[in-house]
Amino acid sequence: MRILYLIHTDWCWIKQRSQFLAEELAKKNDIFVVTKFSPRRTNLVVSKRPSYCISLPFLPFQIRSLRVLARIDEVIFASIFKRWNVIRQFDLIIVTHPLLARYAMWHANMIYDLHDDNANFYPVESFLHEYIRKRNKEALHKARLVVFSSSYLQTKFTAETQCSTIVRNGHNISLRPKKSFSPTPDIAKKIFYFGTVSSWFDQRLLLHSLERAIRVEYHVIGPIDISRVAHKRIKWYGPLPHLTMLNLCSDADAFVMPFRITPLIKGVDPVKLYEYIAFGQPIITMYYSEVARFAPFVYFYHNVDEYHTLIKRLEVNDLPPKGEKKQVEDFLHNSSWSVRAREMIDGIRKRIQQ
Repeated sequence: MRILYLIHTDWCWIKQRSQFLAEELAKKNDIFVVTKFSPRRTNLVVSKRPSYCISLPFLPFQIRSLRVLARIDEVIFASIFKRWNVIRQFDLIIVTHPLLARYAMWHANMIYDLHDDNANFYPVESFLHEYIRKRNKEALHKARLVVFSSSYLQTKFTAETQCSTIVRNGHNISLRPKKSFSPTPDIAKKIFYFGTVSSWFDQRLLLHSLERAIRVEYHVIGPIDISRVAHKRIKWYGPLPHLTMLNLCSDADAFVMPFRITPLIKGVDPVKLYEYIAFGQPIITMYYSEVARFAPFVYFYHNVDEYHTLIKRLEVNDLPPKGEKKQVEDFLHNSSWSVRAREMIDGIRKRIQQ
């Protein structure tokens, strides 16, 4: 198939769902990827885009309150993509954000890959929250197929769609050798987190745990959107290339996902949990319904006390990894990005051939 793929983040940002899927789709399809140019160049970690990808200066979301500029932006880029379509004859256009959907609504086969409740990145009373909410409703209605990444998102929005399916997130790493538990009591346990650090990242929880567990240290990798706390046992790395990040995590004794459960987080199927599982180390995460299916592989906590109990168990070597090897291997095999790309293409073919 000939696919135009419009992505709302810079390709060189930390690697996420859109880049992984694009790479897999490119293996068996004629794909052309257009990403949003990011002015925050210091947070970019990939130095080179693939040959099938370019970056364009879409109007920044924060400037969409200037309605005239927003309309001009929509007209310009919709016209550009229409002209490309005359030459390339795209079978479908995939968009990853409601504010990109207007560039592609003219195409009979616009596919909307909805993997975040995007309006909830912004305060409820803000212009962008309401603007994105309205554009999201419009994109849901116009899309030939909506691909949701989680059951929560499908349940919340499916009534507004013509047709929908679920394609969850995944991973692209092999099962990695386990690091043995250290019996030495004076060596700190290294707990890793990777991903964006924003308002949903519970720094206070980490600080409180360090007061109770003196042989624990946290290693945090990823772009930081909030003021980070200073503590000698919290190491902040900032964004790193994906392979560099994975190699660094090979030294982990455990992984953590210390999220506050916000309306945004409720709809997230976390890529990081798939990747954490591949390391074969204990995984600690806040419980919410969308991650319940990870129960065979992770330790859940529901409150601060339960979190501290798990950290104390880790500290004294009483928190073994969960999941038998065969169970882990099967889960990872069935959750690879190549499987997800196949699921997406199968769902799209089924819909556009109706």
